[in-house]
Amino acid sequence: MQGLVGFDGRRLVLCEGAILTGYRTDPSTMESIAAVLGQHSRFVTVAHPRMDADALGSILALALSLESAGKTAQPLSQGSYPEQLDYLPGSERVMRWDESQSWPHDWLPEVVVVCDIGGQSRVQTFLDQLRRLYPEAKNGEEASPPKQRPIVVNIDHHVSNEWFGDYAWVESAACSTGEMVVDVLRAASLPIDADVATNLYAALLTDTGSFHYSNTTPRALRVAADLIEAGANPSEIARAHYRSKSTAQMQLEGLVLERMRTKAHERLAYSYITLEDLSRLGLSPGKAQDLVNLLTPLATLRIAAFFLEIEGPEERVQTKLSLRGEGYQNLSDVAKRYGGGGHPRASGATLDGSPAQHLERIVTELAELVAEETEQRF
Repeated sequence: MQGLVGFDGRRLVLCEGAILTGYRTDPSTMESIAAVLGQHSRFVTVAHPRMDADALGSILALALSLESAGKTAQPLSQGSYPEQLDYLPGSERVMRWDESQSWPHDWLPEVVVVCDIGGQSRVQTFLDQLRRLYPEAKNGEEASPPKQRPIVVNIDHHVSNEWFGDYAWVESAACSTGEMVVDVLRAASLPIDADVATNLYAALLTDTGSFHYSNTTPRALRVAADLIEAGANPSEIARAHYRSKSTAQMQLEGLVLERMRTKAHERLAYSYITLEDLSRLGLSPGKAQDLVNLLTPLATLRIAAFFLEIEGPEERVQTKLSLRGEGYQNLSDVAKRYGGGGHPRASGATLDGSPAQHLERIVTELAELVAEETEQRF
């Protein structure tokens, strides 16, 4: 594979000049994934349910680049994703899949690339349904064509990733999964045109909080510059993502701040939104994204918690818990208590039931964590 030049135990150097500083993963994993992309022709790219810009941008970038190289690729969404992300190039090609649907194509994928998913359970239903479509051998004879199953490639930057799949490249030092996709495309000598660059720049921009979170590394900024040179337009992407809200969306944000409460000497801030709130404002859940970030400017903050009521499978009410941190608590470990995961300073979980069923208990537990942290520091 021509893209890989060498590895000195600390950094992987690619022929395009990119240097993967700070990465801890054996580069042979990424090299193997790049080889898989080069050797096969039919792909599905998929990420977690209710995708954010990093997830959607990563699967779209992969699909568009693979197609530019003459391959077949289907980006797939497990259910709906925020309408706010429709500005991303190729989003109109996303197949929205749920458990009631059948595979719509006359071809089966050789490879499923799973992006930005920490746990296999978040994609297992789709994989199980897909595998049932492959021919089985009967009466001890080999099937025609031979039985096969798709190769599963796992690319992710969550520290809580379970390392599932036939190939797993997990790098928590990366600012986003999009940053990792840049490296894979380069290593596989796959094209990065303006549409691919736009998707990947949006991934980096949003997962670094517009380049002001602690994961904004020198390398993240260099990769972002490379993507701008490849055709991404920073001002247009920022406008589409951050400055295209309706009056109702801004009223929703006002409601979040109106309901904000604090505990532990204002080191914990929390708020919530219900399905009734969204209905009253004429908004879909897809318009209620990143609301936890409204709580993070608080000067004394250590943990922000936001509870969003959503409609789950079979019309069950669920709560999407989002956590953000400015302290020393590993929020990925905190989210695991509630069946979730994520990053040390940004994590979440989905719980059955309404916010009212969980808020008091979780807020009390978080306040205790903040108090423990304060005691340990002083």
